[in-house]
Amino acid sequence: MKLDSLVLATDGSADAAHARRAVIDIARGTGIPVHVVSAWNLHATAYGSAYVLNDVLAGQYATEARALVEAECAELTGGGVTAVTAHVECGRPSDVILSLADRVNCGLVVVGCRGQGPLARLALGSVSDSVVREAGLPVLVVRHGDTAWPPERVVVGYDGSPEAVVASRLGATLAECVDAPLTVLEVVPVLSEGDLAVQGVDRLEIVDDRRADLEKRLDVMLDPPPRGVAVEVEIGHPAALLIAAAEGPPPALLAVGRRGIGLMRHMLLGSVSTKVLHGAPGAVLVTPYR
Repeated sequence: MKLDSLVLATDGSADAAHARRAVIDIARGTGIPVHVVSAWNLHATAYGSAYVLNDVLAGQYATEARALVEAECAELTGGGVTAVTAHVECGRPSDVILSLADRVNCGLVVVGCRGQGPLARLALGSVSDSVVREAGLPVLVVRHGDTAWPPERVVVGYDGSPEAVVASRLGATLAECVDAPLTVLEVVPVLSEGDLAVQGVDRLEIVDDRRADLEKRLDVMLDPPPRGVAVEVEIGHPAALLIAAAEGPPPALLAVGRRGIGLMRHMLLGSVSTKVLHGAPGAVLVTPYR
């Protein structure tokens, strides 16, 4: 899948440094330009009966953000990235990141994530969560430090949807950038014995049929499929099986599609992509349909 440019969001944290490593590999592998962005925000403070912004603090925050981005750009250039542009803006971080991505016709946003244990994975409201939820383009969330990047395997979750096709194509591109094998995994939702009886098939037949169909689709999906790509089909709960497939050590990069299911349903039921994002042991690529 061809990318025109990518955006790296940074805040100077260790997580952002891991995201930078991913960007270096992707930019060197594809030759695309990189836009580095840092957002600063200053909340209004109470002053008598009014709320005001402190101009001194605002200037300090902007200066610190500019120095941070310039240092990040220097690291990227030192790593072999040839086209790097710095951006510093005031605003809500996810809004700033996605606004820039739209302006520069970005094909991929890369962010770090503070995923340090099960409770941290489940916590909502982080910048990476907001970017993934609101983005209309693919987002790569890099976390878990040196064990997660570069990945030694890439696993793509496939369900036949347009979003999954995009995930497969971009997952193949990232696998090529880090010289990692690619596995396309289709998970068939759990079927009851009654369902199987009505259809007149058994589980083994379903798995074999789906695998044969998926192997035929690869030529069109990946055009051409990378050498050594593996196809797997399993029956069970999609998020759980995808997360299990990415387990290491070291963990695999897990790529999944994201469907727009509406805010209320998203909050009540979640989605496979949300569960994968919060539960995966390594980096996660989330791709909406474009």
